[in-house]
Amino acid sequence: VAHRIGARLGGLGRPPLRGKSRPLEGSVEPPAPAAAPRCQGQKSCRYSLCRRSCIVRSGHGNDDGQLLRFIMLTAVRFNEAAKATWSEFNLDAAVWTIPGERMKMREPHRVPLTDAALEILAALKSDKPKPKPNDLVFAGQTPGKTISDTAVRKALRKIGPADADTHGLRSTFRDWSAEQT
Repeated sequence: VAHRIGARLGGLGRPPLRGKSRPLEGSVEPPAPAAAPRCQGQKSCRYSLCRRSCIVRSGHGNDDGQLLRFIMLTAVRFNEAAKATWSEFNLDAAVWTIPGERMKMREPHRVPLTDAALEILAALKSDKPKPKPNDLVFAGQTPGKTISDTAVRKALRKIGPADADTHGLRSTFRDWSAEQT
């Protein structure tokens, strides 16, 4: 505070007080510039553990395990996958178009779908009687609500480290693609 007051008084062109041109000069060190916060990456799993995701089970059925597998296969963020609706998928072309309002950069994103991702979608579609285009693909137990991140994180911790996070699967995907492709 004293530094700010001194900076304000120093530039006003007032006569010096007690022989100093800046009354608070030397009494208080200026604040050090704030260091930029260091970005910490998300905790990734070994990609060999991701193979175990085929057997992930949960007390709430298997939809959270299916969402976890889908996130692993597509390398998207949790909210992008959890809020997916059937209208976003072109199953014939094996492409998922995520609308820009759900993307971090606010631009639509096209995700190619693997055979395994298509199998997950086919299984989910056959479980639901005639889903509407705006129905959630990965619906939670409450109608109109998504599966919670907690349920998916719990399913992930059954196969991975205790501090694993769904966003860390993107890091896992990057490690796998750098080392295996």
